[in-house]
This record gives sequence, structure tokens and C-alpha cells, in this order.
Amino acid sequence: PILIRDTLHFSNVQTGMLGGAIAVLAAAAMLVAGWSSDRAGERVLHSAACATVVALAAVGAGLFASPVARIASLIVMQVAVIAFLAPFWTLPTIILSGSSAAVGIALVNAIGNVGGFVGPMVIGFLRQRTGGDTGAFLTLAAMSLVAAGICVALRWTPALAGRNAR
Repeated sequence: PILIRDTLHFSNVQTGMLGGAIAVLAAAAMLVAGWSSDRAGERVLHSAACATVVALAAVGAGLFASPVARIASLIVMQVAVIAFLAPFWTLPTIILSGSSAAVGIALVNAIGNVGGFVGPMVIGFLRQRTGGDTGAFLTLAAMSLVAAGICVALRWTPALAGRNAR
């Protein structure tokens, strides 16, 4: 919110309204991604596509000179991150079964929680070291591409190979 407020010179109310609108768009995108993934019976490529959109938007947020283009990239990035969740969280139970699925979900959740703690510190460190947001956003883009690559690599796991690489 601070980045949006400072970049667009919005009031707190305007920033909150934009944040709410972004949340509504993200919720709609999550529903559409889940619907599309269910309809196609395909999870891996939907997850990878959303992560790739996050990466492209992060690159835009880091490299665009126009403040409006940077904020538009941030909005796309946030919407794509939320849309990623719908197909992604189906993967552990497709790949694993029984108690292994519970452990797998717990592991993914634990890694996500650690990332939620470490990520902001890394972003703050990069912003201080580079004097701007570009390095931080490019790092987020790289991590999103890694996530997309992992999702695509899951297509060759035995559990998914029997599902026509879905």
C-alpha cells in the first residue's frame, strides 16, 4: 500500500479503495483459474502459467519508468499470485496419497510461512543495497520463474505421468 500511495500520490482512502479493488480482482482471478483448471482437468500448466505471469509482471514493476505502468504491473502481479493458489494447492494430493499427502501439504505450508518471514527481509535488504525497487522485483521475478519451472517439472512425476502429463 505504501508503494501505491507514494507512487500515485494517493490519499489513504484512495489507496485503501484501490487495494480493495485489487483484492476483488484477485478473488475473481482465483475463481477463474480454478474453474479453468477443473474444466481442463489440468493443474500443472495452470500453476506454471500463473507463476510465469507473476514473473513477467515483476519484471515490469522493476523496469518500467512510468509510475502508472509500475503500479499496473504490481496489480497484475498480485492478481496472478492469488490465481496461482487455486491450481497449485491441488498438486500435493495428486502427487501424494494418505498420510504422505498431509505431510506434503504441511511441508509446502511451512516453506511458505518461512518465505513469508524471510521474503520481506530480503526485499528490504535489496532495496537498501540498490537504492530502489528494481533489484527486489527482479529477484521476485526469478523466484517466480523457479516456481513455474518446478511446476512444469512435476509433469514428469509418476503420479502425473499417468494422467496424460496433467
